[in-house]
Formats: sequence, structure tokens, C-alpha cells
Amino acid sequence: ETDMENFLETISAVISLASIDTWKVLTNTQNENDPNPSSQLLLSVENFNTRLVLQNDTLNIKEENLELRAVRIGHQNNNSSINVTFANFPIKEYANLSADISISSENFEDKPNATVVAIAYPTWIDILPNTTTFSGNFLINGLVTTITLNVKNPVNINLTFSPRNRTLDLNTAMCAFWDFSGNGAWNNTGCKREIIGENIKCNCEHLTS
Repeated sequence: ETDMENFLETISAVISLASIDTWKVLTNTQNENDPNPSSQLLLSVENFNTRLVLQNDTLNIKEENLELRAVRIGHQNNNSSINVTFANFPIKEYANLSADISISSENFEDKPNATVVAIAYPTWIDILPNTTTFSGNFLINGLVTTITLNVKNPVNINLTFSPRNRTLDLNTAMCAFWDFSGNGAWNNTGCKREIIGENIKCNCEHLTS
């Protein structure tokens, strides 16, 4: 857990508000055949998450530019659902972002000692490119989160986001995950959208960023 805290402290510094212009330069000057630099960093974080071994049933880490919540599903609580909320970020540019993550207990049946690791990255809304695997314009308008689970079975997950820009037409909103294939791009395969008041609910058939 100490290694994870040190690792996330470094990641938080690398994705700070002051670094956003540098990330955009890296994206704009990359070779078209090379993976996107921010995509590579995100993949590194996800890979590191899968190696996390919890000493207790929960772990919370909060840095200036990210927040981690980890939960271990043990023999005694494998009938429990996972519900995680990220909100109230300290940087004013991202203060209105929030995400509610819900994974029902059915996903953990016969999976003792499963560990769910969720991380929210408010600044990544301005760092990841808006390239997609589908047609049409795409603007990242919600909190970027990663959710990893140390079991390989399919997982059904619900995520409810508050949009950054509430003046945009929610009827045009799409739910998408970051696809690391090739150079990296947003992909909406396996995700469905539902409008709930001023928020967007995404139901995805897999873990997602």
C-alpha cells in the first residue's frame, strides 16, 4: 500500500493542472503510429492497480489531482454491492465533476477476495485526446475514472456522471471507455446511456476508463 501511495503521489504531480499544456503538445507532436503518451500513462496506472494487495478491507488515497478507493470482497461480504462516489474536488476548474460507481453483488458471487480499485482523475478530462472509434464529434464532458477488478469474469457496472458543461444537449451524450488498442481512442462498445435529471448514467458490460 505504501508503494501505491508513492506511485499515486507521482502520478498526481505528472497530471497537475500546470502540466495540461505540455500534455497537449505531446499529443499534437506524437508520431501517428505511436501510442498516445497520456494513454500509455493511463495504462501504466491500470496495470499497477491490478497488483495492489490490500492489508485491510478498504483503502482510500486522496491526492490533489486524483482519488483512489479500493475495496476487498471477502468471504463474509461477497453478497455486498460496491458503491463509490467521487465529488468535491479541490481545484475549482473541476469542482462540479462527480461520479457514482455501482457494481451489484451478483458480480462477486463465488469470487472471494476480489478487489475493486476505482480512481478518479479530474484533470484527465483535459489531457486525454478526444479521438474515437466511432464517427462524429466527441467532447469529454465527465469525470475520467478507472475501475479495475482482479478477476477475469465479465462485469456489469453502472456509472452516473455530472456533466462538466451543463449547457450541452444531454440527448447527444454518449458513454464511452478508453480503448488502449492502437494509438488509443474512446470506444462506446458495450455501454448504454440513460439521462437522469441533469446527470448521465452509463451501464457498461465491462470495466472502463
